Amino acid sequence: MSIGEMGIDALAARMKECQALLNTMEDLGEDLYNKVLEKLHDDVLWRQMFLDMLEKTRIAWIKKL
Repeated sequence: MSIGEMGIDALAARMKECQALLNTMEDLGEDLYNKVLEKLHDDVLWRQMFLDMLEKTRIAWIKKL
């Protein structure tokens, strides 16, 4: 399914899913939190990869932003 076929509701749901996961990461500072949101907002593929990452990989990725 292409991004165009997904529709805005599905894309918004994936973003909400990413944000809910991000909200569980208590040790993130405001700066990193906002960088992750910006990265995920701008790219649907990063949203999927973020959700599929192992927790330790996700944290390492965030720290490199």
